[in-house]
Amino acid sequence: MGAGTGGDGQRLLENDLSAPPGASSLVLPSGPLGLVVRALIAALMVAGLVQIALQPVERMVDELRNDLRAGRVSELTIERLPTGTEGSGTLRVEWSGHSGRSVAWYEFSNLAGEPRVDEGAIILADAEDSPEPVSVTYSQGWDQPATQISLAAFAAMAALILLVVGPAPRLATKWAWFWLTCAAAPIWLAYLVLEPVPWWQRRLVTPRPRRLTGGWGFVAALLLVPFVLAIIPGGSRFYGW
Repeated sequence: MGAGTGGDGQRLLENDLSAPPGASSLVLPSGPLGLVVRALIAALMVAGLVQIALQPVERMVDELRNDLRAGRVSELTIERLPTGTEGSGTLRVEWSGHSGRSVAWYEFSNLAGEPRVDEGAIILADAEDSPEPVSVTYSQGWDQPATQISLAAFAAMAALILLVVGPAPRLATKWAWFWLTCAAAPIWLAYLVLEPVPWWQRRLVTPRPRRLTGGWGFVAALLLVPFVLAIIPGGSRFYGW
């Protein structure tokens, strides 16, 4: 399974005087340019994962109300329409507390001729009755948070291109890495650091007799990865990309 750039790989092979006969079948480490590309993509992925970790977790209004009644909410930011404004739809409510930052969307309608719905008023009443003080902040209109560029998505696309056009991986087939990384973006970091040869290893490496195949990678992505993320606090937010 040859891997790496032709010139760098040939020089490595020629300079490795201890290489046994048939060493041309050994796996070559990435050259300097390849390492730089992988490091840049990995850095972008780390920044993207931090971005995801700092975003509020989307939850249900009922979960917010339960947290308020249990005194687990310290700050609440709720979107309300200006006085005299009519509208119908969903409005944003964000809160912080024991479970970190969370966000939900509540139903609102005050249009003439339609049933009046205002889950926001119920939320505010729960905040008033909460056993712990809740700092409430109001935002006006149908304001929506600005769309954020997903750094993790950009990094994943760059890594996917590298997977497709790059050398054959050593630990798992390309299809296996594809399924695993589709299940959780952080797995891209393992691919970028370990394939085709770990960053810290600069010598030829013996090919593995058996690699993780695409079929087993698909099974792991479907069953094992979601289970592992579910038992890690906050891990579910990294499912997929």
